[in-house]
Formats: sequence, structure tokens, C-alpha cells
Amino acid sequence: MNDKGIVNFRDIGDTVVAGGYLKLGYFYRSGEISSLNPQQISFLKNDCQLDSIFDFRSQNEVAKDPDTKIPGTRYFKDDILADQTTNGASLAGMFANGGHIRDAMLKTYEQIVLSDSAQAGYREFFNEIIQSRKPTLFHCFAGKDRTG
Repeated sequence: MNDKGIVNFRDIGDTVVAGGYLKLGYFYRSGEISSLNPQQISFLKNDCQLDSIFDFRSQNEVAKDPDTKIPGTRYFKDDILADQTTNGASLAGMFANGGHIRDAMLKTYEQIVLSDSAQAGYREFFNEIIQSRKPTLFHCFAGKDRTG
């Protein structure tokens, strides 16, 4: 968590990319943003001035813990692992796979790159941030795999 208490939240500006650096104040990543308090909502709305939020979680994850709505932001739902099995990327699903967690994670990372749902979701995400050029938050459950 950061100083605002939002799971795994960070500005990824200043990250080295081809031709320079990502600009600070435009690209934020985090874990889920459900059950945010008024101060956290104000931080995202006023300090970060978010235009868009991309949620890469599964339908089950969204149904269990829906995002807190941030007034004035556009919301995009891209289930990156929709093509994955019903267990998806959950730890419980990996244990259900006979406890072969390493193999399950490797398969999940492969799906994050190669599956049709991942390619469609990331394509929409990149096209939107290229066109809008406004502050964007993207997240999944923990803010480490699908957002990585």
C-alpha cells in the first residue's frame, strides 16, 4: 500500500521507455480499488485527475468486489484472463490444480500474453491511452501480474 492506503498504487512515470521516459502524472497502476474511502476517492479524482480506469479483473472478481466509482472518470472492463479456465489466476485455483503453483503461474503468464482475451484487452487499453492522452489508472486484483 502507499501513503493513501490504495493497494499497490503507484505512478509509473519516470519509467524508461524507448525514446525517453513515461511522463509523471499520467500512468497509474494498482490493485483493486473497491471500498475506497472519501479521502482516497478525492486523491484519485483531484490529485491524480483520472480520466480513465481500466479494470483487468475477471467477472467473478468484479462481482465480488466492484470498483468504487470515481466521479468524472470513464470506466473500461477488460477481463484479460477471460479465455483462462474458471480458476483463473487465483491462488485457490492453483491449489486446486494439485498444488502445482509454479506450473499454474507459468501457464497464467503465458495466457496474459498470448490469449485472445488478453490481446484484445491490452489492445483496447493501449489504443485508448494513445488517443486520450489523459491520466489513466489500470488495475487488477493485486496490481502485479495482469498490470505488469
